[in-house]
Amino acid sequence: MQGLRKNLRKRIIRHAPMALVLIAAGIAGYFGVVPVPTISVSLPSRSTPDLYRPTFISPSEHEFIYIGSSTCGFANDPELPDVIERAKLASQHRAAEIGASFSAVWVSIDRDPSRGHAHLARILMKP
Repeated sequence: MQGLRKNLRKRIIRHAPMALVLIAAGIAGYFGVVPVPTISVSLPSRSTPDLYRPTFISPSEHEFIYIGSSTCGFANDPELPDVIERAKLASQHRAAEIGASFSAVWVSIDRDPSRGHAHLARILMKP
């Protein structure tokens, strides 16, 4: 027990000067003797007129967008081409029902363009 008290006393004595400096700096900053940096955070309000708002979106335009990769397990499921074809046709029919235009966009996120192109060709080709 004596060793613990002695060790604690040494720690207090060793760290006391730093604690005193921090306390003195805090008091000096509070009274304006030393400048204290301030941080302010503000977020723009929703009514800010310079926010980006897309103007090209219209209800008469439907798009089917596929994003995949040759290294993605889900994107390489053997049933995926049929699922995509059914979803694409359903989207196209829905667009036609409401008089909207329709387009399909195919994106591969592969780093190697040739692998991405091969992946998209496999997805687009029906067996």
